[in-house]
Amino acid sequence: MMGGHDGTGNIYDRIFSSPNGRDWAMGTSMRDKLFGHVSLVYGQGQTYVYVIGGHNDAGPVNDVQRFDGDAWLGPTGAEFQPRYYHSGVVFDGKSGRGSEMWILGGHDESKNDSFDEVWSSNNGSSWVPVVQTKPFAKREQHASVVFDPGAEPLILIIGGYDAGTGMVYKEVLFSNDGKDWNTRTNDPPFGARYGMTAVVDPNRRIWVIGGTDGTRVFDDAWMSNDGASWVEVPGGGDPLTGIERFGHTSLFFDAGKPSIWAIAGFNKLPGVTPLSDVWSSP
Repeated sequence: MMGGHDGTGNIYDRIFSSPNGRDWAMGTSMRDKLFGHVSLVYGQGQTYVYVIGGHNDAGPVNDVQRFDGDAWLGPTGAEFQPRYYHSGVVFDGKSGRGSEMWILGGHDESKNDSFDEVWSSNNGSSWVPVVQTKPFAKREQHASVVFDPGAEPLILIIGGYDAGTGMVYKEVLFSNDGKDWNTRTNDPPFGARYGMTAVVDPNRRIWVIGGTDGTRVFDDAWMSNDGASWVEVPGGGDPLTGIERFGHTSLFFDAGKPSIWAIAGFNKLPGVTPLSDVWSSP
């Protein structure tokens, strides 16, 4: 778990890790206090943890820093504009460059608007604008995953928020190359939301966890085998999320039992209440 903020103006550079979700140790701090960044594990040869973009004490950044397990390297400035609340995945977009890091959307603080851009990089230093305008509606605080339904891997974008219009989205979009985007479903049963998380488990099931529509904060979890049809598992006080939350972190991790984890976040609107709890579900 890297960085974050508590909703009261405090931004963190701390890194915590745990072998079991219960016992946590603080590691080497990031080079900058950040929230709204993307963290990806990636490497062609040596593997690094990359931290991309985000918001520090001075504002949004376009920095990319990487961690080799011992020390932080960088940051280096990327070609894209400073942003936060974007999403990121590792994906092979058929460009001939192999697997790459991708960032999608995000918040444009200079215009109080959201981005509709897609950028990729195979080294973290040089970033290519795959699509710079209108591949999909502008959005931030959406969820993105790589999902393989069996034919070929896809990037999915789920929900999100447009800061320029105030629109909250619910559709699920997909692309097999990161450039051309289509709709998987316009009307998923979980409704419009942002600040949720999404993970894919080893059985190729997609999970959407929590989030908010700007009025309500959700405590639900939804599952899909294809990104088009979704079922709630189960709703209202769901044991996976424990309590209503948005802006949290989720991942699939085996701490002796393969599980989906939901970590921290916020609940209650208006205003926010920061959470420091950890929940898991098999």
